Amino acid sequence: MQNKLITTSVFAAASTTAHASKQGCARVLTSEVSPHQGLLIASGLVATEQDEQGANCVAESMVNYYRTAQNPSIDEAFEKAQTDVANLIAHNFEEAALTETSENSFQSTAMVALETDQHLELGYLGNGGIFHLRGHYGLFLDDYIVPKLFTNYLMPHVGIDSGKLPLYGFIGPDNKHQTPPTLHRISKDNQVYGDILILCSDSIFTEEDRDLGRDRHNQLWKRWPHSLTLLLEHLNSFFEQDLHTTDQLQSSLNDFLAALHTTQNIKGDASVAVYVSAKALEFILRNRESVPKDHNLFV
Repeated sequence: MQNKLITTSVFAAASTTAHASKQGCARVLTSEVSPHQGLLIASGLVATEQDEQGANCVAESMVNYYRTAQNPSIDEAFEKAQTDVANLIAHNFEEAALTETSENSFQSTAMVALETDQHLELGYLGNGGIFHLRGHYGLFLDDYIVPKLFTNYLMPHVGIDSGKLPLYGFIGPDNKHQTPPTLHRISKDNQVYGDILILCSDSIFTEEDRDLGRDRHNQLWKRWPHSLTLLLEHLNSFFEQDLHTTDQLQSSLNDFLAALHTTQNIKGDASVAVYVSAKALEFILRNRESVPKDHNLFV
């Protein structure tokens, strides 16, 4: 096991819903011209048939873009998705019927992660979570609910209005005042520990909904939601296996969503997508023997 060389990263994505219409999409992005892959989550703003169509349109637009793009650009992918949603509106409504209702429909958040040889490219509009871990995230840590080194790159596009936090960044039919996507470019750790990315919709985690308070000593605290810790538990089960394939990772995400239904009775959609670099898998397998069997890799 110590000499095992892993050369392929693994990707998986899954989504579920408690509604009749499923306004969330999670996809693995593949290319016909590149060996690299990526992840996508698109989520309609409201549980309506129109926003379901909007999220599906965004997902299909980006899937098709990355399939054939010679030099894919996240900016271009978001622009194309915006154009495709506008075209969807045009095909669904006559000009005279473009009311405020239709203009506020077909809206979707979106987040994308792409792997290249040396970098991880991230882009998003809206809310949710994009978490980054190294392959050494928990080998020698004490018991914590979540890893100490657990970075969320997604700062939600939300404003403040009468005490509420409405979204102002999303893909929708009105592209005159569209907020551009936030972009991050991360150098991959190809030499030592490798990289792990976790993308999730706002029903699993989003920073603006995170509980914040003070204890009796006037110290501030923030609470991680149960949905996120439940996800980490299922990913830990994946890493405890002897083989780490795409199918096994997919099964872990499906099991997590099923457990989320059972334990939380989710009221909306939930989408999740995970990337584990080949280097991270290699490091975990090589060093796992030094970790006690009852030790949780994610804590």
